Amino acid sequence: ALVPEVKDAVQGTLRGSIDFSGAGALTATLLDNLRSRGDIRLENGRLRGGSFLGEMSSFLGQPELRVLSFKSLGGTFDLQSRIAQLDIALDSSRTRIKAQGTAAIDGALKLTLETALAPDVLKGVSLNSPFGRALSDENGWGVLPMKVAGTYSATSFKLDSSKLKDQVKDEVKAKVKKKVEEKISEKIQEKLGTEEIPAQELIDKSLKKLFGR
Repeated sequence: ALVPEVKDAVQGTLRGSIDFSGAGALTATLLDNLRSRGDIRLENGRLRGGSFLGEMSSFLGQPELRVLSFKSLGGTFDLQSRIAQLDIALDSSRTRIKAQGTAAIDGALKLTLETALAPDVLKGVSLNSPFGRALSDENGWGVLPMKVAGTYSATSFKLDSSKLKDQVKDEVKAKVKKKVEEKISEKIQEKLGTEEIPAQELIDKSLKKLFGR
């Protein structure tokens, strides 16, 4: 199994498909030749326990993340040469997690993890928590990018500083764009009068003034 701790830790309605191929009389040879890929989905379930969730909840300062109830949990994997490429997402009303990267049969992990908390959960987060640095998306969810390394039984988490910087840049760009649009709208309104006019009408009137048609 790619994740030894999954047994008795996951509940939900399972859907999906898995393909296997491989050859070898010895376990080592079979693992070297094993090729598997699949698309697995769990619905309306719960994920609990294990060192991965324990370490993640401790790092984020969010004990409730040790047990995650979800609407959906799933994604795709592609295993060859003892390493699986993963693309997994968990969705619930309070937490959303996206994980991409690799997990090896020997337990080694190398993942990027994007964790989001709902607005009502975010209100109770301590400023000393890593989520104190999280930026909110357009729906008010606090989004925190992380990097995951180590193994299933000894997982390490750290903030993804590169993606945090990108988040800040994107937020600044969005604010600047909004301000510029507001200023342009104000100028157009001043030119055409104080009456509120739909954007397309503003454009049409501006063109008519420019071209006399």
